[in-house]
Amino acid sequence: DMQGLSVCDTAYNYGCYHGFIEAFFTKNDVAKVTQIESSCTVLGPVHAPSCLHGVGHGVLVNRSYNLDQALSDCKTYLQENSQIYCFDGAFMERITGSMLAADRKVAITEQNLNEPCNKVDYIYKNQCWRNQVTVWNSFFAGDTKKVGAHCNAIESEFRKTCFESIGLSIAMNTPEDANIIAGRCRILSQDQISE
Repeated sequence: DMQGLSVCDTAYNYGCYHGFIEAFFTKNDVAKVTQIESSCTVLGPVHAPSCLHGVGHGVLVNRSYNLDQALSDCKTYLQENSQIYCFDGAFMERITGSMLAADRKVAITEQNLNEPCNKVDYIYKNQCWRNQVTVWNSFFAGDTKKVGAHCNAIESEFRKTCFESIGLSIAMNTPEDANIIAGRCRILSQDQISE
């Protein structure tokens, strides 16, 4: 019953939406994702994107972490203006592996630091690179300079999103002190900050 979404709120970074949607997919075929999309859309422009992002998490879990299939489902079943949020959620779920045992999660090595973003179709790249910052932050133990260098090395049209993701990560993982946040951002070179 889609009314369950109406009791969700923004607590725990929209965790209720994510959990509800993942539970929905344990009982329903992916093709029914249009029901969730409709329920997310009525939440309005502030909350709908996070709800639709949860769809991406749920679709990837439902597809047993087959990223290509999940991205295809997002593209096939959702309206065009909803798809990017679904792609974003699928890429995030690939990284977090929230429903996977530790030994089944993606192992990050120096050789695969840019995967899958260096291999996915163009339509998915922006959301992929946006989430890849999490991978680099983990691999480089939060070294902003090294993460920034990786953002600087990707296709130029996706660098802005990549650097914005660094800023978001810094803001989310830094005490609420504007001077500390700004200082961590200043570690990036001036051309990276202004991209």
